[in-house]
Amino acid sequence: MIPTVHRLDRYRRLAEQAAGLGITHCVINFVAAPGRYKRVDARLAAVLPGWDEAMPGYDESWRAETAAGLVRSASELGLSVATCAESAGLVARVQGLGSAVCGDHDWFVALSGSDPGRAPAKGSRPGCGCAAYFDVGLYGQRNRCHQCLYCYAG
Repeated sequence: MIPTVHRLDRYRRLAEQAAGLGITHCVINFVAAPGRYKRVDARLAAVLPGWDEAMPGYDESWRAETAAGLVRSASELGLSVATCAESAGLVARVQGLGSAVCGDHDWFVALSGSDPGRAPAKGSRPGCGCAAYFDVGLYGQRNRCHQCLYCYAG
């Protein structure tokens, strides 16, 4: 979720499509606040006027209000919503918001049909419940992946 870009009505349309496909769970994440990742800041500043440490509207109350709206919309469609580690503090503030385990071992096993065993590694940062994984962002290789403006790995 990026302030001034992502809106609840857009999410609602995507959630309706997802529910129609039988998806029952979604994971959200809020872009890191300005000032955390220099490369991301440079890319976003080029396309989002005002993207800097004083980004209007980007604060904890905006994140909590937005997350609550997403949870309300999703629950009306039978979807559950969880948030990634960077936004884990919202779980205590937003009723119905769960903690994400985006790279859940059991989910990978269910999708692939095979169990390679559990890796001893923990998630990539505090609060992360993901299984060990390969970061598709290829640190420093943004030109070789999807080239998302908000990618912290690029």
